[in-house]
Amino acid sequence: MDGLAETVLDTVSRYGMIETGDLVLAAVSGGPDSICMLDLLVGLRERLDIELRVVHVDHVTRDGESAADARFVETVAGRYGLECETIRTDVAGQRRNGESFEDAARRVRYAAFEDAVRRSGAGTVATAHTADDQAETVLMRIVRGTGPRGMTGIPPVSVRAGFRVVRPLIDVWRNDIETYLRDRSLDVRRDITNETECCLRNKIRLRLIPTLEKEFNPAVKTALVRMANLSREEQSFLESIAREMAEPVADVRDERRVTVRRPEFRRLPKPVARRGIMGWAEHAVGRPWRGTAESVDAICDLLMSDTTTGQTCFVDGLSVRLEYDCGIIESAMYIEQPDKLEPVGVDVPGRVEIPWTVRWIAVRYRSRRDVAADISSVCGPAVQYFDADKVSGTLEIRCRRDGDSFCPIGFGGTVKLSDFFIDNKVPVRLRDSIPILCCDDTIMWVVGYRADRRFAVDERTENLIEVMVDTL
Repeated sequence: MDGLAETVLDTVSRYGMIETGDLVLAAVSGGPDSICMLDLLVGLRERLDIELRVVHVDHVTRDGESAADARFVETVAGRYGLECETIRTDVAGQRRNGESFEDAARRVRYAAFEDAVRRSGAGTVATAHTADDQAETVLMRIVRGTGPRGMTGIPPVSVRAGFRVVRPLIDVWRNDIETYLRDRSLDVRRDITNETECCLRNKIRLRLIPTLEKEFNPAVKTALVRMANLSREEQSFLESIAREMAEPVADVRDERRVTVRRPEFRRLPKPVARRGIMGWAEHAVGRPWRGTAESVDAICDLLMSDTTTGQTCFVDGLSVRLEYDCGIIESAMYIEQPDKLEPVGVDVPGRVEIPWTVRWIAVRYRSRRDVAADISSVCGPAVQYFDADKVSGTLEIRCRRDGDSFCPIGFGGTVKLSDFFIDNKVPVRLRDSIPILCCDDTIMWVVGYRADRRFAVDERTENLIEVMVDTL
C-alpha cells in the first residue's frame, strides 16, 4: 500500500472518522488536495467498507471557470464509477454586509453539504483539509487575535446539524500530495487566485510562512501543527471540566435556546464561564459557532452585569437576551425590524433574503421520485415540500395579519393563526416577525412550524415545490 494511503488510514482510524458501512460524501473541488483525497478514498473504499459518493459546490465565480471545475469533477467521478452531485450556489449574491468572500463561500459551502446530506441520507462528509491548512489556520487566528480554543485549529472531526465532517488528509503535507499526484499522473484544476495575495489566508501562505521559515524556524509549520494538536487535547480536557461546572447554571432543553441563571453564572470562574458560553452558543446555532474571543468576553460581561433587560446580537447568528435573573442565549433567527416588514415576492425557482430576519428562503421544483418516499421524514422546521399542481398563484413571504387562519397538517379544521401560536407556546415577541409563506394570500407554511394541508403532498402528487430556509 502507498505510504500516503497508510497515513490516511492511520488518521481515519485514530480519530474514528469513518465507521463500517458509512455512506461518505467526498467534497471535491477539483483542486490538488481534493483530487488526491478522492483517489485515496477510492483506493481504501473496500478496506474501510464504505459507500462513496462525490459532492461538488459550484460557487459561480471566476468568469465561468467554476463551471468548468464542476464539469471536470463530474468527469473524474464518472471515471471512478461514483455518483456526483453538483450544487450551484452564487456566493457573491449571498454575502452579508462586511463579510469576506472567503467566509461567505465557506458558509454557503457547508450549507450545501447539509443539503446534500439530507437528500442522500449520508452521515459523513469528507473534506480535503491538509496539515498545511492546519498551520495556516492557526497562524491566521493568532494574527487576528484568538483565545485558547482558536489555537486548536481545524478539528480532524467536527459535528454539524445531522452529519459529521471528517478530514482524512489533516496529517498530510501539501508537498506529499503534489508528489502523489505526479506519481499517479492525476489531472487537477488549479485556481490561480490561490497564487495571489487576495485574502489573509493567501498572504499568510505566500508571504508570512516563507518569511518565518527563512528567518526564524524552517519547521514552523510542523511546530504550528504540533501546537494545535496539543491545544486540542488540553482544551478537550478543560472543557469537560468546565461543562461539569457550568451545567447546573443553565437549562439547555430547548432546541435553539439556552436559559442561563445569572446569579449562579456570576459565581463561575471566568475561564469556566467563557467555555460555558462557547458550548451554549453552539447549541443555540446548531453548529460550530464562529464567535471571536471578544464576542465571548462581551457575552460573559453582559450576563454578569447589573443590566436587567435588553437584547444584543452577536456574530454568526447569535442573540443574547436579558430577562432579569435569566440570560437567554439563542439563535438570532428572528430579529424584528419594523421598518422592513413589507411582503417579499418569491419566484420559483428562486432565492431571496427575508428582510426582517437573518434568514433566506430558497424555492425550486423537484420531481416526486427524487425525494424520499416518506415526505414527512424529510420535512421539518427548515424544509417543506408541497404539491406543485396545488400551487397556482403568486408566492410571497409576509408577516402575520389580523384574522389570519390556515388548515395545519394534523389538525381537523381551520385554525386561527393567533390560536395556533398560543397552543404552540410561541413567544409573543416572535409572533409578528415569523415568516409566513403564502400563495395568493392563502397561508402555505408558517415557517419553522406547520404547513397547510391544502397544499400537501398526497399519493397522486407527481411534481413538488421544495422550500428551504436557513440563516444567512
